[in-house]
Amino acid sequence: MHTTQTAPIREPYLDLDALLRGKDFFILTTNQDTQFVKLYPEEKVAEIQGDHRFFQCSYCCTDDTWDSVSQVSELIKAMGSGTSIPKDMIPRCPHCGREAFPWVRGYGNFLQGKKYNHEYQKISDYILKNQNKKILFIELGVGRMTPVFIQ
Repeated sequence: MHTTQTAPIREPYLDLDALLRGKDFFILTTNQDTQFVKLYPEEKVAEIQGDHRFFQCSYCCTDDTWDSVSQVSELIKAMGSGTSIPKDMIPRCPHCGREAFPWVRGYGNFLQGKKYNHEYQKISDYILKNQNKKILFIELGVGRMTPVFIQ
């Protein structure tokens, strides 16, 4: 998570940014690498497969997600040059106490609650706002799992 959260913006994203500069656009992404939200305001990006900047309850006892960036930074400090953290620092759900994990599809019970719906609503709002205009859709790098989500 720390690597994803702190990684510099990679060249393909910068290249796409150069192409989009000065244009009205919206990004719908299944990437969980936080690259687009490092480049653009949250309202221009919908991350429908989750985002490594947030935790969720592994049991999905709540519809909440919460910031992981500061906690991950503390975990990295606690690791020092090692590869483990003290047991009492394992991220936990503030509601039920079960372990927390990143709010990204692929870690188990991906929470498709209010945050997920908000992300999906952003792209719907953009399309509705521009429904009487010409819209160019560009699909880049969609893998085997993601066609289900971008249609």
